Amino acid sequence: MNFERIWIYNTYSSGVYLPAQGDVVTEETLGGSTTTTFQRVFISEIQTGAPGFAIGTGYDNVLLDTCAVDKATAFGYFKCQPLSIRNCSSEGIRNPIIGSIENAHQIINLLSGHGQTIDGFHVTMDASFSVVAPGPGLVNSFLSAYYPGRLSLSGLRGAIPETYYGLDLKGGKCNYNTNSLGLGYRVVYDGELWDYSKRTNRTELSGGTGGNSAPTTLWEFEDGKNIYLLYTTYSHAGAAESTAWIVFTSESTGTGYATKLSSGPDYSTSITIAIVPGTPSIVQYSTHQNLYCPWQAFKLNLFDK
Repeated sequence: MNFERIWIYNTYSSGVYLPAQGDVVTEETLGGSTTTTFQRVFISEIQTGAPGFAIGTGYDNVLLDTCAVDKATAFGYFKCQPLSIRNCSSEGIRNPIIGSIENAHQIINLLSGHGQTIDGFHVTMDASFSVVAPGPGLVNSFLSAYYPGRLSLSGLRGAIPETYYGLDLKGGKCNYNTNSLGLGYRVVYDGELWDYSKRTNRTELSGGTGGNSAPTTLWEFEDGKNIYLLYTTYSHAGAAESTAWIVFTSESTGTGYATKLSSGPDYSTSITIAIVPGTPSIVQYSTHQNLYCPWQAFKLNLFDK
């Protein structure tokens, strides 16, 4: 299903409501498609406290690209997976309606799912917005995520009230980029937060190792599937010999593999690349001789998990 260039104005409830039929929506009930795309869908003036987007389980590979929910209490509640929200916004967020004041207020609520990405989101509050304390044990937050799997956040911009949290993470694991997570100045969680903006495993890596044959850490692996093309080089007698490797981890087990693709004829064959499992796993270099070895790695999957 593909929805493009749609304006939904002054609805009573959610502008887009795709509920699950029973527990899971099947391909048959979706007309043979489990890919749902929303491009330039704009929702404004919701009369009740319903979110602009309400999408249940069974809707796979959901993409919201350049969408907006304005003058409403929430952008969206989602149970679909995988889910990508890119370059979206909510302007003029309002207070929850009377009668639901004690409920926690979330602008985006991820109720379940695996493989969720929010990359580029802007939010502003209505001029009359005032923070009302929720009931006991509840938290007002920009984003609430309930046991997410591979949740990745970056490019969040805007202003939320001081008594709000940027992220309310209930279990699960979340990667977030502090360089562009403008809303994340306060966080409440009982899960794990990984700051990948401080890590070295970006698109391209380089360095040099040597001086002894002991294992040396090259870079860290995040849990899940990461694929790198690694070149190690040894120069001698005016010639340079290179070894190419494919280095990756299994998404299901986190087990690491380093496979040699090609090798020079001499000293470069004595180089070993191995992945040591852990949290996170690390890529190690070692040699059988006393060599200095420049290396360069390229991340083949450019998406930061």
